[in-house]
Amino acid sequence: MRHRSHSAAATEGGSVKFLLRKSTLQAFLAVCLVGVVLVYFEMFKLSSVMSQVGNANFLDNLRRHERNETPKPTFDESASPSIAVMLTHYRDTDECVSTLQSLYSTAQYPASLHIYIFEEVVLGSDNDSTCVQLFCQPHSSLCDAHGATRIHQKRRHAADYNGPGPARAMVESMVVPSRHVYYLSITTRLEFTPRWDVALIAQWTAIGNPKAILSFAPPAVRAKSWSVDPSQHAILCTGRITSERSNIAVVAFNPPVLIPEPRDPDTPRLVAQYSEDFHFGSIAALTAAPSDAKVEFVWEGLAYYRAVRWWTRGYDFYSPSTDVVWESYTRRVQHPLHPSSIHATKDPAMAKLLIRQKNSYFRIRRVLGFNMGEPPSPDDDKYTVGSVRTMDQWVTFSGLDHTAEKDDATDKQFQNCHAMPSLASDQGMPSSLAGCGSFGMSNVVRFAEGGDFAPPPRSAAGGVDELSRLFDETFESEAEPPKVTIFFLT
Repeated sequence: MRHRSHSAAATEGGSVKFLLRKSTLQAFLAVCLVGVVLVYFEMFKLSSVMSQVGNANFLDNLRRHERNETPKPTFDESASPSIAVMLTHYRDTDECVSTLQSLYSTAQYPASLHIYIFEEVVLGSDNDSTCVQLFCQPHSSLCDAHGATRIHQKRRHAADYNGPGPARAMVESMVVPSRHVYYLSITTRLEFTPRWDVALIAQWTAIGNPKAILSFAPPAVRAKSWSVDPSQHAILCTGRITSERSNIAVVAFNPPVLIPEPRDPDTPRLVAQYSEDFHFGSIAALTAAPSDAKVEFVWEGLAYYRAVRWWTRGYDFYSPSTDVVWESYTRRVQHPLHPSSIHATKDPAMAKLLIRQKNSYFRIRRVLGFNMGEPPSPDDDKYTVGSVRTMDQWVTFSGLDHTAEKDDATDKQFQNCHAMPSLASDQGMPSSLAGCGSFGMSNVVRFAEGGDFAPPPRSAAGGVDELSRLFDETFESEAEPPKVTIFFLT
């Protein structure tokens, strides 16, 4: 009996242990199940949050686009075609820095920008820091991302400065054309609009001309707050002869003037002039008509010199359909030979520089074939008139007659502000235009003869009505098509 009792007790003890083990296992499984549920719940919440973040980013970019603000930039270099951005400056480091800041902060695809800078600063002074150095101090992460392969810089002492032409030739020599699709040549003191890079490419593409050059003298920063009259806009369309001495005289482009013509918001306008302050096109244009390093101390006539070479090689100039940049037209440090400066010709050092400047004007006229008996050198082939269009066709198309004498009575000696005929980039002037002349070199109607005056209010419509009346009267009184240009002076 005693051992039965013991056996029963043992059996009962084993059952208890079994039940305890089973309960422990069940509890463990329950804990695991609860843990799995909690982990799943946390993952669900996390996925929901990530979805909300993604939607928020998308909606934020959409709202920014609707507000014309800069969307968050895309840093994938392959997301947009590469643009070689070329910038030169003469003792304008601080403004160069602000231009770079605007360039990067407003671009949609900053990784597609390859910056080439040639700086001329006073080395050895307290202010000899370069534009890139000052820019990278507060933007170290940006420079770390772009500096190694996408920011290129050279500099030299400002004492060796010899004009904008050689400086631009230097920065253009830094560019490897095969690495880029487009180029953009700019000055300092610029403020870019949001998504300017996308807008430029879109406008250039809308032209439908692979030899298009999109260019304009940027409007003033202070004009951003002005009301806009949609019935008129400003273009580059006037010029003048620079000197009474025919052997050094060239054509200079003037600042833009207002014309009574609505701006086409979709397609850039064909024009006959461009600005060295801002021009954009295919990278092939740089090698088609490069800047001439041998043209020293030349400001007036420099853009004309290049415009002739580009146009006679089949390139055309277009004024943007929408503004993508603004310029601060504040006083700059200028070289003593700059037209806006007063220099002492009796200074021996300055006299030597004046000789170099005069020789540069000789060179421009010789290379373009303006001076009889002075043919260009074989080494100057890339700076001569092209073979796609002729010089006579250029004069007819542009209205800029390099054989004319200087007219001291006006600074707008040539006016060519009417709608331009479209030309194929591989063709010359259509025969239907052969008798049109310059359309605007005589019988010019002006609203204010002899003297400065304020342009008409942007909101006024009377100016356009007056233009229509003058056009009607002119055409009714003329037996043949008149040579008339009507424009607002600025």
